[in-house]
Amino acid sequence: METLSMKTDLKTWCIENDRQDILKEWDFSLNGDVTPESIACKSGYKAWWICSNGHSYKAMVSNRVRLNNSCPYCSGRLAIIGENDLKTWCIQNDRQDILAEWDVEKNKDIEEYKAGSSVKVSWICKSGHEYEAKIYNRTTKNTGCPYCCIPPKKVLAGFNDLETWCIENERNDILEEWDYSKNQGLLPKMVFHSGTKQVWWRCTNGHEYKTKIYSRTNAGTGCPYCAGQKVSEENSLMFQYPDIAKEWNYEKNGNLTPYDVGKGCIKKVWWKCQYGHEWQATVNGRVCGTNCPQCSASGTSITEQGIAYYLKKSFKVKQREKINSFEVDVYLPNEKIGIEYDGSFYHSSEYSKKREKDKDLTMSKMGIRLLRIKEVRDSNVTVKQEGDIFYFNSDNYLGKNYEQVLICLLKYIEDITGKTVYKDVNIKRDVISIREHGSKILLNNSIEATFPKLVQEWNYDKNGELLPSMFSRGSTQKVWWKCINGHEWIAPISRRVQGSGCPYCVGRIAQYGENDLETKFPQLYEEWDFKKNETVDVSSIPVGSHSRVWWKCSKCGYEWQCSLYSRTQLKTGCPKCARGRIESAHFRRVKNLDTGEIFNSVKEAAKKYNITAANISACCSGRRNVAGGYHWGREEEL
Repeated sequence: METLSMKTDLKTWCIENDRQDILKEWDFSLNGDVTPESIACKSGYKAWWICSNGHSYKAMVSNRVRLNNSCPYCSGRLAIIGENDLKTWCIQNDRQDILAEWDVEKNKDIEEYKAGSSVKVSWICKSGHEYEAKIYNRTTKNTGCPYCCIPPKKVLAGFNDLETWCIENERNDILEEWDYSKNQGLLPKMVFHSGTKQVWWRCTNGHEYKTKIYSRTNAGTGCPYCAGQKVSEENSLMFQYPDIAKEWNYEKNGNLTPYDVGKGCIKKVWWKCQYGHEWQATVNGRVCGTNCPQCSASGTSITEQGIAYYLKKSFKVKQREKINSFEVDVYLPNEKIGIEYDGSFYHSSEYSKKREKDKDLTMSKMGIRLLRIKEVRDSNVTVKQEGDIFYFNSDNYLGKNYEQVLICLLKYIEDITGKTVYKDVNIKRDVISIREHGSKILLNNSIEATFPKLVQEWNYDKNGELLPSMFSRGSTQKVWWKCINGHEWIAPISRRVQGSGCPYCVGRIAQYGENDLETKFPQLYEEWDFKKNETVDVSSIPVGSHSRVWWKCSKCGYEWQCSLYSRTQLKTGCPKCARGRIESAHFRRVKNLDTGEIFNSVKEAAKKYNITAANISACCSGRRNVAGGYHWGREEEL
């Protein structure tokens, strides 16, 4: 305890500083021989005090003097049993879960803490997990066990770790692919089973890759090389699907080759079919069965046309017949027989297999017998029949195997129908006739036949030898068009089929004297800043353009940047003039309706009463009742 030498005692200090309240709270009973006269006012001695509400507490004398500390119970710093302690709070707020998880062995009495305390204490959840957490996190943030919560915040081996999850869910394949070498001491039992941490894996084929843990456990992903999403030599498109690789457009794909992509690649690349049609499609889409959109739309696959060509000599034939949402390649309506031609890469995907199964089931229910010809790349197979399915080795394109499978098909249909069927198949002799047959189908499905109104805008002069009879609705070929107003432009055929029109007529391209800024918006043209827009031709920029250009206000001369779209469509104007209108409203006189005081502006009133100008403005506009405890209004509105 400090001595009184050269120091002011507590009693003297309290009298001199008019702090009789401190003297009144001195607990003479518990402090014994220590009195306010015997202790210095700046002493670090912890004395006993008793407040006017009867709370007894200890506090340093210096803290009472310097920090003006008062009763910790009355000020809410310490819990009052039965009033604001944690136990009482839990009972009042129906939080028996917090009471149940209190660790009575490691913690003090629960009644010694407030519900909002920042003290970190021990807890035991209903699963028996021990953890530490601040009291206010449990009461205000509703946090709980870091191991049981979803998602978990901490790893507990044997409970929520990856190793335990894999064992419980019979996913030993994930544990077997854990790369212990590259993960450098990190073990499956040390990470969450659904964690976002990226770790190393090694598949059964020896591929090493990095991915997030939850991608393996939740999303079900595996090796990207085996799935074809990343490329290795053995899973490249050229190696696995050489027939698709034949249609790779080397000219438009630049340095990218079929050796650089796998079957799961979702990148769009360029393709070129045997007829010279060019289109873009993902590698994954090609593997799943998509083909040249022009050939698909017109039915120009020569292998498919060969089937239709020979069958037409004996039956009525329909091609690409839509039956109950399914399309049948070749259909004999009178005999209710359908024939499907499946390329080797088409029927290999899981999606195609499911689609094929659904189609077979639907046709069967409708009484239609569906026969299939399937390409295979098996050197042990030339031609083979299994029920209604015919297999043939297609390595020799349009060769003897193809001829032989057609003959087998025609004989089989003859047996089914009991009709004599033409079976003199000779592809070399008939190839020109087959192609002509395909060309007729293309003509019937061309935009000339299917979109006669669109053909009226075909620009025959600029398209030269290109005719609308040469293209199907899905063609991406860019050609010239000419609208009824004489505007000429280039656009892909597929875009026109989808409904796009003349860009001049709709304002996407400017035409001087017709739809330019000066013609359509002369008042805005006057504010065009020719000096700062010297590199921009005002007569050629569309009025709906989103490009930012310079403007000069005709009223105040202010210069600013803004898009034509904002000015012509959104009707925006000079920002400086707009600010002036806002400021004018902001400096209108306001009145304190309770005191009668009048202020020149909201800002002046806010400064005096130490409240925000926004709250006063809200009162004036009726969005608030009071601001700073007063009612307010605009003087001119009263």
